[in-house]
Amino acid sequence: MKTYIYILKLIPRLFDDNNWTDSDDLIIEKHFNRIKTDYFNNKIIHVGRTINPANDGFGMVVYYAENDQEAEEYMLLDPAVEAKIMTATYREYKVFYK
Repeated sequence: MKTYIYILKLIPRLFDDNNWTDSDDLIIEKHFNRIKTDYFNNKIIHVGRTINPANDGFGMVVYYAENDQEAEEYMLLDPAVEAKIMTATYREYKVFYK
């Protein structure tokens, strides 16, 4: 098993809290439920985000995958990425300490 990271960036429309719709909120709920489930199932090692999404803010998910194809597929199946309210990129990642 290899370790990967994907970096998430919120689309600019959602930098302003007043622009969020009920649909956006439901997508984010699915996003967090997936993360929570996969964290407790030991698929995910670490999750976090910067405080302010504007000015190069980002979120990150450190997770396990067998290979690059599985890692990319996992990232693309994130509900927020699928719904295009977040963009994402992944890379193989080395964890030094847990």
